[in-house]
Amino acid sequence: MTKMQTRNKRLCLAIILSLGLAWEIASADWITWRGNPEQTGVAPEELAPPLKELWRVKLGDSIEAAAIIVHDTVFVSCMDGHLYALNLADGKERWKYAASAPIKAPPAYQDGVVYVGDNRGTLHAVNAQTGKNVWKFETEGEIVAGASFWKDRIVIGSYDEHLYCLQAKSGKLVWKVQTEGPVNATAAIAEGKAILGGCDSQLHVVDLATGKEIRKLELGGQVGGSPAIVGNRLYVGNMDKTFLAIDWKAGKILWQFEPERAFPFYASPAVHDNLVVVGCRDRAVYGLEAPTGKLRWRTATRGKVDSSPVLAGKYVYVGSGDGHLYALALATGEQIWSVPSGAAITASPAIARGHLVIGNHDGLIFCFGK
Repeated sequence: MTKMQTRNKRLCLAIILSLGLAWEIASADWITWRGNPEQTGVAPEELAPPLKELWRVKLGDSIEAAAIIVHDTVFVSCMDGHLYALNLADGKERWKYAASAPIKAPPAYQDGVVYVGDNRGTLHAVNAQTGKNVWKFETEGEIVAGASFWKDRIVIGSYDEHLYCLQAKSGKLVWKVQTEGPVNATAAIAEGKAILGGCDSQLHVVDLATGKEIRKLELGGQVGGSPAIVGNRLYVGNMDKTFLAIDWKAGKILWQFEPERAFPFYASPAVHDNLVVVGCRDRAVYGLEAPTGKLRWRTATRGKVDSSPVLAGKYVYVGSGDGHLYALALATGEQIWSVPSGAAITASPAIARGHLVIGNHDGLIFCFGK
């Protein structure tokens, strides 16, 4: 091998390694509600308790949605009508962006832009580095759902009873699908389909390329949480008292679970290794066997659990209306660790890069780590 060939080989190897490192960094982030397109609520790494509070920051009003973590920055929406960008290392504010109204929806990130809807029905596209507006899209109802991504498009639901598909760069409308009620849930993305429930008590499966609704299925109650998808199986709770497993391709309910006391499910589930974990307004967190719906464990808190759990290796992290952040053993539901926040928690954890970020109703956002 000549010196030139050796040099070229080394150069190619260096490029491959650098690309691999870039992918590893990207995969370590938490860039959307529930962490991935299928919304399984699984963190990219294990985070073992106990955790140490690294910092806390007081924002202008209640924090009711999950933050996202992108590289060295935390993006979090607030009911004071602002989207904040904070340093992951110390919580120092980088910028804040003023929306049209209070923000209850979680932010989502793609290609240097943060997307978030507000309570007036405006979807904002914001430059992640500068905090400057890129474009806005107006709907006719409140937006509490997060944005989902497919190729160069964004999917977002609104209280105006529509699911919208927009071009990510321009905000131009590609298509919209009418539902029969307001849309609370963030759409899961799987195999070129957008899948979600809403206040019309229906599960909707929409082809992302065409905007055509392929099927819908009666869920027995309104849906506030987002579905989690593993293969053909979808898991979601309703606002009546039922948690369901569904074959979303066949449009068939596989099993149903109801707690002993009839309370609704507002939280979104997390699923991994044949175990589904979900919070309920009966003040408990449930671990259900994914194939059958059989109860494996139930862990009580002292407040309703609207916070959606996140799985980080062998542990479950979830907030409660009692103001505590809990860490549970995934296998047994045993409470391993907890910390009080001082106010109710309905926001869900974001876990990435060795950090856990979560906000509460007093407007405090906390960052925990090792």
